[in-house]
Order: sequence, then C-alpha cells, then structure tokens
Amino acid sequence: MRRRGHRQLITKRLWRKWLVPYIATLSPARQKFVQQAVHGILACGVLILSQMARSLRETSTRFLYVLKRFSRHLGHKGWDRSVLHAEVLERNAAWVYQDTPVMIDLSESAKPHARRLYLRRWRAEDGIRFLKTGLGLERVRVMNWRRLRHMMALALLAMTVLALALEQPHRWRTQLIARGKSRKVPAQFPFYRILKGIAHLLRHHPLL
Repeated sequence: MRRRGHRQLITKRLWRKWLVPYIATLSPARQKFVQQAVHGILACGVLILSQMARSLRETSTRFLYVLKRFSRHLGHKGWDRSVLHAEVLERNAAWVYQDTPVMIDLSESAKPHARRLYLRRWRAEDGIRFLKTGLGLERVRVMNWRRLRHMMALALLAMTVLALALEQPHRWRTQLIARGKSRKVPAQFPFYRILKGIAHLLRHHPLL
C-alpha cells in the first residue's frame, strides 16, 4: 500500500497537466522528447543526456536508442526553441507582480526601503543559483550553441514544473518533501526540497 501511495503522489495525469500547456504547439515527437527530457532533468538533477535518458530505466538496447533520439532532437535545426521559450515566458509572467523588483538603481541604496527591495530582489539570484546547482546548468555538456539554447529551455521548463508543484495543496507538498527526507525546518527558497522529493519519486517510479 505504501508504494502505491508513493506512486500516486505524482500521477501521469498531474504530469500532463503541468507540461502539456507549455508544449501543445510542438509536434507529437517533440512533445515526447520534451516530456522525457524534463523527467530526466528532475530525476537526476543534471543536464547530461546520458543520465537524463538513463532515468527512464530502459533496457540497455532501448537506452542507446533513447540517448540517440535525445541527441538528435536537442540539436535539430528544425526545432525553434523560441516557441518553447515564448510559452514559458508568457505563462510564467502571471507569477511576476507589478511590484516585483527586477532591477535596483544604485541611487536607491541610501533610502530606507532599499534593504527590503534588495532582499526581495535576491530571490531572483536564488533562482539563478538553483538553475546552476540544483538543475546542473553549470555542468551542462553540449557541443554547440543551438544545443545549449535548447538545453536551457528544457531547464527553465523543469524549474517551471517545480514552481507548479509548489502551488499544490500544503498537505501534498508536505508529503512530497517527506519523500525526499529533507529537514523539517522552514525554508525561504523551497525549490531544493521540492526537487529532492520529485527526484525520489521519479527515480523509483518513472512516469514515462
């Protein structure tokens, strides 16, 4: 019964609900690749094709096929990554409020509210650091600029999935974090804990 509960915490239906709105305009083959690639990124926390493909737990013969397919899609000239980027930016804009500080003028640093603005602005730095360390953007291994841009789009979509997971009910998030065996203390930037919980589930019960 416990394993069944673990598997159902992230279902295929929930996975599609998170991802399909962002990839609906892509071809069926590209949609499959993006879903499997994001699955791999979240399961292993790196942007390395071999590890991403291995997370699907295919047989040795199928693994080589999946790895070649991943490589082919990532470097395909016919895939306009701006489509995926546009969907991510347009849909995620709802999380950026009118008073969200994006850039701070140095002339404001002497004003009383500067510290509060700077601390809010620091959340963006936390997100960039998470992309580099949590999702492995600083260890990406690709051969050209096109592949790097595609990989960055996949990393942004993977982080979007984590943000969508944070919008789930509190009880669901608590159970997810417990799966990852994170410490039960408050966290101002919970993406690491959410990733740890999702990675645990996807490694033990692959969805794709």
